Amino acid sequence: MKASVLVEHVSNEVTGNGKAIVMVSGGVDSTITAVLSKKALGKRAVFYFIDNGLQRRGERKRIKGLFKKIGIEVKIFDAANEFIRNVSDCTSGPEKRDLLADMLVDKALGISRTENSRHLIFGTIKNDLLVCDEYSDSITGFKLIEPLKNLTKDKVIAIAKELGLPDELCIKQHFAGVGFAIRIEGNITKKKLTLIRDLTEIVEKKVQEMGLHKNLWGYFPFLLSTKIDGKYVVLLRIVESELGLMAEIPEINKKQLIELRDGILNRKPEVGRIFFDLTPKPVSLIELM
Repeated sequence: MKASVLVEHVSNEVTGNGKAIVMVSGGVDSTITAVLSKKALGKRAVFYFIDNGLQRRGERKRIKGLFKKIGIEVKIFDAANEFIRNVSDCTSGPEKRDLLADMLVDKALGISRTENSRHLIFGTIKNDLLVCDEYSDSITGFKLIEPLKNLTKDKVIAIAKELGLPDELCIKQHFAGVGFAIRIEGNITKKKLTLIRDLTEIVEKKVQEMGLHKNLWGYFPFLLSTKIDGKYVVLLRIVESELGLMAEIPEINKKQLIELRDGILNRKPEVGRIFFDLTPKPVSLIELM
C-alpha cells in the first residue's frame, strides 16, 4: 500500500467542501493518519488532541511540538479532570478501557459538532481490530474514516518512512490511548498517577541510556495495588515484538536489571519491591490489564 493511495482514499471519503476532524494521540498510527489527512484535505483537516490526564508528564507540550515540526497545528481539548474523576472508581482493566473509550468517542463527537463537521478521522490499524472484542466502524450521524485499518504495524511503519517522517515517530514504544489507567492496578488516585509518571520517566530514561529501546515494543512500570510493609510494589514489563500480537522478553543481563532497579529505588523511597515480568504473549498480554 502506497501513501498516495491512502491520501486519495481520505480525499474521496470526505465529500464536498466540509471539514474533517482528525483525532491525534501522538502515537505513530494517529500521526501518520494526520499527515495523510493534511495532504488530502489541506485546511479542511482540523486536528485535535484530547487530554485525558492519563498520559506522560508534559504530553500536551510534546504533542504540540511534535506536530509543529511536520507542519500541523493541533488544538488541545482539556478533559483531564473529567476523565480522571470518572475512571477513579474503576478497578478492572476492561472496565477502565470501556469507560475511557466511550468517553473519548463522546468527546470527539462533541468536538465535531462544535466544528460543524460530520467527518471523523481516527488512526485505527489492523492490530487494534485483531485484539478488540467489539468494534463498530460506524457512528450514527457521522462518517468514520480509518485509512490505516487494513494495515498491520509493520506496514504502517513503512508508510511513515515513505512519508519521510523522523525516527522519533517511527522508532518508539507503544503507549496505549488509555495511558496510565491500565498501568495502575485497582482504583486511580492523584498520588498513584504522580508516582507512575515518575516511575515511567525513570524506566524510559534508563532503558534508552542502555541502548535497548530501539528493538523494544514496550518498556514500562506497572503499579500493583498490594503494598508490602507499607511500600508500593512495582512490576517491570520489557518486551520485544514485531506486530504486538506475540511478545517475548529481550536479552537483558543482570547488570542492566540492577541499573533499572537502583534507578527506581534511589529516587523513589516509597517503592519497596520491584519484580520483573518474564511472561510472554500469548500466555499473558503485553499490558498487565
